Amino acid sequence: MASRDRDLRSLERLLTSQNEYMVQRLVYIAGRIPGRKAFQILLNMTNSASERVRKQAVKSLLARDPLSLETIFPLIEDSSKDVRQLIFDHLKRQPNKMGEKLLLHYLMKKRFALKNKNNILACYKTLGKCGSVQSISFLKGLIFGRRWLPDFHGSIHRQSAVAALMELGTNEAKTILSKASRSLFPTVRIAYKRGLETSRC
Repeated sequence: MASRDRDLRSLERLLTSQNEYMVQRLVYIAGRIPGRKAFQILLNMTNSASERVRKQAVKSLLARDPLSLETIFPLIEDSSKDVRQLIFDHLKRQPNKMGEKLLLHYLMKKRFALKNKNNILACYKTLGKCGSVQSISFLKGLIFGRRWLPDFHGSIHRQSAVAALMELGTNEAKTILSKASRSLFPTVRIAYKRGLETSRC
């Protein structure tokens, strides 16, 4: 144990190097070392200025402990598309209640503060992949809520909710989509059409 602690202290010192490739390799090595200290080192490296290092830290964290997702979930707002995609891909590969809960909470709290349309769509499509019946009422509410008003700010969320239901693919989701496609309200029909288009991207 004492030897491992010494090794980790040495590794931490090396992680301050300006050699990006070396730091990336050291983060990979840290991911192979058991224990809370190595986990904390990886977590710290998710704040690195280097995109390559952040990517390696996320990969190592998810590989050693899928439950670390809850800790690193805020990285879906990372400046790097590749880092964000690592989180989305993990959620799609391993659908679970925790991932669904995290996405639902995020979208409910921030859906009108998000600016990046591609990231918004990615969030909803991922929810469709990893979600369950628990997500349906939220998505349905987005599609049909305030449907009589022009929806300038919420339109991306409405059409993304359509895309999410298409990914979900349950009978209930299909029923909601069928209703949306035949809605008397133009905002809903347009959202359905655009959601159909984006689901194919």
